[in-house]
Amino acid sequence: EIGHGFGLGSRGVEEWRALAPGGVFTGPESVAAYNQDNSTSVSTLLVQDASVSGNNYHWREGAYRARIFPHGTPNYIGTVGVEGLQDLLMDPTPDFSTNVRRFEVTTVDVGGIKDLGWSVITGDSPNGSNLPVEVSVQESGQVQIQFPTQENKTYTILTADFLGLWVEVTPKIQGTGGTVVWTDGDPKFLDWIPPSTKLGKKFFQVLED
Repeated sequence: EIGHGFGLGSRGVEEWRALAPGGVFTGPESVAAYNQDNSTSVSTLLVQDASVSGNNYHWREGAYRARIFPHGTPNYIGTVGVEGLQDLLMDPTPDFSTNVRRFEVTTVDVGGIKDLGWSVITGDSPNGSNLPVEVSVQESGQVQIQFPTQENKTYTILTADFLGLWVEVTPKIQGTGGTVVWTDGDPKFLDWIPPSTKLGKKFFQVLED
């Protein structure tokens, strides 16, 4: 729906209609992105007919796959991954599977946005310092995280399950200049994701604010 808001597939947007005559999309950015990801040399991309999609065009159902747009620190958990090919986000019907539970914006979708005249920031957003985090598993099965801190800095632990929805563990940790050891499931912290001992997969991040 955000893509429609930017003008992708919107019949009322002049830029889209100008690039999609006769049911094909001629935008050079989206076509180039598709060719790069699929090692092809097509010159246009098919779009859904208005009689199928109502008042909004989409990319042709099931016709194209592309890589997840790599900039802006995408969340790959539950997706096709860094090298995998995903159905386009503006495909009419997302084809989820047992292993693919989430979709991200693809290089072709971003190419379409560029073709409509939008500027796209390609640099990754800052995520704080890269911390030398050490992860270990205790005999009890609990995960333990150890990382150095600086005085006057604040550290946030985030956790996620296989769905890839990151949640913030509270409270934040105040840096002391020494090493912090945090144990998953510590009752002094509120974590909405169950302990790793109860899950098949659990993911952790530590951010320095």
